[in-house]
Amino acid sequence: GLSAQRGKGFLLFSAFPVVNAVKNFYLLPEGAGKGAFRMDKKYLLNVCIYFFSGIFALFLIFFVLFHLGSAGETNYPTAVASRIEMESGFEATGYIFRDERVLEAPEGCAYTTLKTGENINKGMVVSSVYPKNEETEQRLAEIETELRLLEAGEKSGQLSDITARLKSYSAGLRETIADGQPGLFLQQEASALSALLQRKLASGAVKNYAGRIAALNIEKEELLAKAGSPIEQIKAPVSGNYYPVCDEYEALFHTSLTDSLTVSSFSRLIADPGQPDPSPNAGKIAESSLWQLALLTDCENATELQKGKIYSVRFSDGQNFRMTLSSVSVDYSLGKTLLVFSSRETPEKVLNRCTEVTVVAETYKGLFVPAAAVRRVKTEEGQVTGVYTQRGNKIFFKKITILSYKDGYFLAKEYTSETPDYKSYLALNDQIITGGKGVTEGYAP
Repeated sequence: GLSAQRGKGFLLFSAFPVVNAVKNFYLLPEGAGKGAFRMDKKYLLNVCIYFFSGIFALFLIFFVLFHLGSAGETNYPTAVASRIEMESGFEATGYIFRDERVLEAPEGCAYTTLKTGENINKGMVVSSVYPKNEETEQRLAEIETELRLLEAGEKSGQLSDITARLKSYSAGLRETIADGQPGLFLQQEASALSALLQRKLASGAVKNYAGRIAALNIEKEELLAKAGSPIEQIKAPVSGNYYPVCDEYEALFHTSLTDSLTVSSFSRLIADPGQPDPSPNAGKIAESSLWQLALLTDCENATELQKGKIYSVRFSDGQNFRMTLSSVSVDYSLGKTLLVFSSRETPEKVLNRCTEVTVVAETYKGLFVPAAAVRRVKTEEGQVTGVYTQRGNKIFFKKITILSYKDGYFLAKEYTSETPDYKSYLALNDQIITGGKGVTEGYAP
């Protein structure tokens, strides 16, 4: 490049006087005899000085270029101190409490055109009851489930996520069967069947979605036409959100009960919720937007939680809600804490009565630090926790304040210029040395 051309120029420029000097060294004066010669010592000395000055300049140029080129090289394996978030929390099994009114209906096949969770007014027709036909009823339910998935665009769900939910539903079904809770079993079975169908859609088994939706609607109309005239039309006795499916535990898990719940009473309720109400129905109406989630956890998980504070709660079906911790009951003899969370946010999907959740107690923001990089170093301040960082060919020790730990890395506090001596702490985008022996401050070997 440019440096090579300059070097070549220096060589030619430096060599030119030497050639002249050699010519002058052997130049015979006019009239001199054979073997006579003239030597200009001063001229030769100047030429030598000029020549070696050029060589030194070339060396200096290559020295600078070499170090500029190697300034970004790393002598040790490193990781970037990037800005990340880390959550602390716990997983638990929760139960949904809600103010729900079951709509009584005569024996038969109840069918509705309303969407799940749709807001309705008092006096509105919510369902039509046809003569009972189990085969027709089951097929209509399957059609409605598939239509809901197709129209909601759930075909784009990740296969891995759907498979994980299926495994969770399978485990829940086994536990429910063992506990003898038929109502919860039916609800979990419906969720599992829905997930199976969603997996079929996500795997590409259905190619023409518009055609499939049209075919399902035609089949639905044909089934209703064969069912004959409706026995009765069910009207809403109150306003609220309509849900076509009941799990038969609406009265047992009502929001009016949560204020008096304790660790012991809640444990008894979920162990033996009693006999569900198997009466024929046409769905249910959630009269209030308020719904609650009650769960048991170990006392140590709830020590940092505060009543009245809002927390993020993630459900196993992918829904995430900001919920207020409305009640805390502790039983130290059992080592358990009962937590009741409340929300008025309308869920987009139907919430299972019994569901797996993750409660996020705190979200931290800071710098990513691999656990392997952390050192305890003796300084003037005493034993200090920190990491070695590399910038160019120099190594620095930077202090860190650890906020949390997860899966082989720490979250370190990020300091700003407002903090005294902030330059001694790890900063964003620092190159953290993650390996190597004998690492110390100074120039990298």
